[in-house]
Amino acid sequence: MRRPHRDRCALVAIALGLTGCWPGGTGGGSLYARLQSEDDPVRIQAAVEAGRTGDREALPFLVEMLADASPAVRLAAIGSLRRITGWDFGYQSYGDEAARREAIGRWRQWLEAPAGGGEAR
Repeated sequence: MRRPHRDRCALVAIALGLTGCWPGGTGGGSLYARLQSEDDPVRIQAAVEAGRTGDREALPFLVEMLADASPAVRLAAIGSLRRITGWDFGYQSYGDEAARREAIGRWRQWLEAPAGGGEAR
């Protein structure tokens, strides 16, 4: 079931994070723990932080977030992946599920490439 209010809150969180206006605090825990939080706004904020800092260690977490049930979480994840790597592999956060799965497969292949995540920007 969709929760429009939570989706709107999550989109606001993305906008605040991308503009550098996220309120103080990190939601507690390491970035990697927050990327796996049960709370959408915490995952979104962590994804935005990973993108803003260029944290390549977060790439596997961000790729897994592309399959999240929340469109807002998916949007934050692909935004940070693009920012860190310069790639999107055709992924669209609001695209149909089959197309998203195919693009996620391309992301996973890229992560597993011998170059350890391939070339970025």
